[in-house]
Amino acid sequence: MSLNHNPLEKKRMRDENTARGCVIRNLQKLNQRIAELENTKAELKRTQELLRKQRETFFPILDKAPYGIALIDNDSKFIYINPAFTNITGCTLEDISSGRDWFHIVSLILEYRQEIINSRERDVIHKGIEKVFNIICKNGEIKQIECRPTLLDDGKMVVILSDISKSLASNLPHST
Repeated sequence: MSLNHNPLEKKRMRDENTARGCVIRNLQKLNQRIAELENTKAELKRTQELLRKQRETFFPILDKAPYGIALIDNDSKFIYINPAFTNITGCTLEDISSGRDWFHIVSLILEYRQEIINSRERDVIHKGIEKVFNIICKNGEIKQIECRPTLLDDGKMVVILSDISKSLASNLPHST
């Protein structure tokens, strides 16, 4: 009896071919998934490089800006302040985060932030609404600051501070 006519042998060969086909399909799927992962890895690497370049550009701008800049999260927690903010107010992020010593500065800004959030007039915010506050700096100096908030899409707020004390003092009439 020949092998081709043996029913058991035919079934064994069919089963082997089916198993080979299954293994080949699984290998093809695995190779496709590996290629997808390699593309994802390359895309991630490009994104990380772009982010690194943007940070190299963005953070020096914030650090060298002549205006105080603060980023406040949705829970009214200060999560970033630049060196100019510290120069204007005397407060560091650590001071503000503790909420103990410099609550009066923080409370003015947060009160204003809440006023903005409550109004939800995003158009007004984006047009540069401003407010002037008198603050007592960490060193006891009283300053007038101009505060310009911008509400971000995610609910965080960027606040820009300018010390306008000197410009106001120079506009006062001098006594003779």
